[in-house]
Amino acid sequence: MQKITFESKEEYWQINNLLISEKVANLKLFKDPEPAMNDKDFIKHSKELEKSGQKTMNLIELFCLIEALMANEKDPVSIKIANHLRNLFEKEFIRFNTGTNYFAGKVEGEVVHDYGLPLEQKKPCSVVGPDGFVKNINKEQFVIASTGKKQPDDLMKWLTKKPFYLWRFNLPASTDNFYFARLYLYSNDSVWVGISVPVSSDGSLRVKVTFAHGQKK
Repeated sequence: MQKITFESKEEYWQINNLLISEKVANLKLFKDPEPAMNDKDFIKHSKELEKSGQKTMNLIELFCLIEALMANEKDPVSIKIANHLRNLFEKEFIRFNTGTNYFAGKVEGEVVHDYGLPLEQKKPCSVVGPDGFVKNINKEQFVIASTGKKQPDDLMKWLTKKPFYLWRFNLPASTDNFYFARLYLYSNDSVWVGISVPVSSDGSLRVKVTFAHGQKK
C-alpha cells in the first residue's frame, strides 16, 4: 500500500491512499459543513449528493480518516484536519450517515451505513442496552463502525482528548424506529448520540470517495 498523503485545497482536503473497509481510496473532505436540516431533508440531501458522485460522510469513513490522522499526527495538513473536526464537534451536533434500526419489542436491530443509498450496508446486532462509555460496551452486543486497527474509543479519545460515550435505547422500543448517529463534544465526554430526535436540525460532512482502480465499495 502506498503512503497516505494529505493535501489542502481551497474548498476541501484530499486524503490519498486512505484505507476504508480494507480498500484503498482517495477521500475529499469538504471544509464547510452541510447546512443544518432534519432527518427527512438529510435523507433527500444525501440522495441528491450521491447523484453527483459525492455523499454525506458515514462513521466508517470518519473513523478510518481519524486513524490516518493519528498515524500521521505530525503532518501539517493532518494537524489542520484534526483541529477542524475537533472544533466542529465543539460547536454543534454533526449528523453522520450511519444510524440504528430499532425494532419493536426486540433487543436485536441493525446498524445501517449510507441509509437509503445504493451502497447501503446493514449489520444485524443487539442494539438495546445501557448508556455508557464505549470502551466498556461489549463489542459483540453493539456494533460500532470501525474497520481499522484502532477502536472508536481510542480514535475519539485521541482526537478530542475526552472519553467516548454512547446514548441509545435502554429498553426495547414500542414501535420500529430509525435514528441517525450524531457526534458532539461535551465538556466532559465526546458523545455519539444514537437516539436523537428525527426532527432536530443538525449539520453533516460532505465527502467524495474514489476507490482505486478495480475496487468497489
